[in-house]
Amino acid sequence: MREIEERLQQESQASDERERDARVLAVLAKTLRELAALDQANTDAAARAAAPQPDDADDDPMPRDIDEFRRELARRIHAFVASRGGAGLPGEDHGLPADDQ
Repeated sequence: MREIEERLQQESQASDERERDARVLAVLAKTLRELAALDQANTDAAARAAAPQPDDADDDPMPRDIDEFRRELARRIHAFVASRGGAGLPGEDHGLPADDQ
């Protein structure tokens, strides 16, 4: 590339040689841009591959019945509170909530 640039700066070069050198330089510049873009794409892909992926195996299925979902959520909250040594949530009778609550 430097050699072509130096030849283009020479006054004694024939016009057809200068034109050919200019085209070669343009092709080289385009190739370098494409290689840089390809390198960036590879770097981005590697970064995405290294990023932690969400664990779908730990997700519960979507509830079909919102009331059943609420009951299950309440059960899990009570189990969590009980496992931490608490006697339950304040203001409750320390049992599972009734279905109509």
